[in-house]
Amino acid sequence: MPAALRILALDTAMAGCSVAVCGVNAKSCVSESVPMNRGQSEELIPMVQRVIDRAGLAFSDIDLIGVTSGPGAFTGLRIGLSSARALALALSKPVIGVTTLSVLAHQFFESGKLESGEGLAVLLETKREDFYLQIFDSSVQDLGMPQALSRRAIESAYGKHKILFIGDALERFRGSGEVSSSWRFKDGYELADPCILARRAAAIYDPAAALLVPEPLYLREADVSVPKRKPGTTGSNK
Repeated sequence: MPAALRILALDTAMAGCSVAVCGVNAKSCVSESVPMNRGQSEELIPMVQRVIDRAGLAFSDIDLIGVTSGPGAFTGLRIGLSSARALALALSKPVIGVTTLSVLAHQFFESGKLESGEGLAVLLETKREDFYLQIFDSSVQDLGMPQALSRRAIESAYGKHKILFIGDALERFRGSGEVSSSWRFKDGYELADPCILARRAAAIYDPAAALLVPEPLYLREADVSVPKRKPGTTGSNK
């Protein structure tokens, strides 16, 4: 790893737009985050420019780009990934994808702590009836693959386990049924911290390894409606 690695981190996968420029060794980080459900495509690049300017750097000073790879909002996820890929291509720099679930788990353990025998569940919005979920232990090791699960499936699998839930889906989850006495909830993790995203990208990055373009992590299909009427041919009255 370069002695003065500088990382540009981008996140538009959740309900916001976030950018950071971090220097790993000095652990300095300049960041900006704005909650928003839409409009990330217009906000992201100007935000990148502002953050790089505030850090006193030029685009050519960036060594590595980190981006959230999902799961998250379909459109927002594509905006972040396509922007990261475009910047990586223009700057001839590597780009690393990190899941939103992993970023939030590490975000919690920056200052939080689990009780004895407790697991950490990162619970994210799908904007539908189910939830994105992944469980981590106290060493931030995942205890299973990310999944899209219904409330009933989560209760069945984890209702008797000691679990601390974080993420942006807590309000809907708590309001959708009875809460197990084994569960706890901690608010304040509605957006991924781009500084932590940058540090995770740096931790994953291996200059000697073959670099792959990060792909989006989709745990459910995009919502597409089928038109009830077949489109007519132009100029036809049929």
